[in-house]
Amino acid sequence: MDNETIREVSKATQEVAKTTKAGIDATTGLARFAAGLVRESLDALFGIFSDRLRYVRWERQIRLRERMEQVMAERNLQNRFEPVAPKLALPILENASLEEDDSLQDLWVNLLIAAADPEKKGKVRAAFIDVIKQLEPVDAKVLHWIYEISCKHADEFNTPRNDGVETYGGPATPDGIRIDTSDVQEHLGISEQPLHISLDNLMRVRCVASYVEEEDVDTKAQFSGDSTHTTVTRDYGYSEVVLTPFGLAFVETCM
Repeated sequence: MDNETIREVSKATQEVAKTTKAGIDATTGLARFAAGLVRESLDALFGIFSDRLRYVRWERQIRLRERMEQVMAERNLQNRFEPVAPKLALPILENASLEEDDSLQDLWVNLLIAAADPEKKGKVRAAFIDVIKQLEPVDAKVLHWIYEISCKHADEFNTPRNDGVETYGGPATPDGIRIDTSDVQEHLGISEQPLHISLDNLMRVRCVASYVEEEDVDTKAQFSGDSTHTTVTRDYGYSEVVLTPFGLAFVETCM
C-alpha cells in the first residue's frame, strides 16, 4: 500500500470516528435530558436509546433535545415539571427521534412537554401518540387551520352585540363549529384532491368530522292529503366539516 493510499484510509477512518462520536454524544445528551424528565437512571435510558436509536441520524436527536429545552424554558417548566411515565415518554421520544419533518417533530415535543406540565395534568391522552404517527405534514397544516378558523368563529359568536342581545346557547367553543373547507383550501393553496385526502385521514383519526344537519320536513301524502312529519339528515362530506372535541384537545395539547 503506497503512502497516498495510507493517508486516504487514515482520513476516512478519522471521519468515521468523528461521526460515530457525534452520534454517541447526541444519544447520550438526549438520554441525559430524558432521564431528568422521566426520573429514570441515565444508564437505563441510555441503554434504551442506544438499542433503539442506534441508526438514527444524530442531527435529529440534537434538534429534539434543543427544542424540548427551548419549549420548557418558554413555558417556565424547568423547575416545576412532573415526571412523565416511561410508558408515555419512551414511545414519544422514540418516534420524535425518528421524525424527519420539523413540524411533526414539534408535535412530539409539545406532547411530551404537555405531559410534564402540571397545569395540563389529565389532558394528555395516550391516543395522541397514534394520531401523530398517522399524520403527514399537510394533514397537520389542514388541522391547524381548521382550528384557527373555528376559534375565530367562536370568538365572533362570543363577542357581545352592540344591541345588547346575548348570544344564544351560551359561550361557543371551537369544536362543532361549521367550517367551509374552501376557506382552508384557499389559505393553504392546495388543490381539492390533496385536501380531501387530508380531511379523510383527519376524519379517520377522529380529529374532524363532516358537518351533519338535520331538518324537520312536513310532507303531504299524494292521495289522502294527510301531513307527515319527517326528519331529513344531510351530510356535507368534505365541503363542510367540524372540529371534534377530541380534535380540539389534540390541537391544544400538541400544537
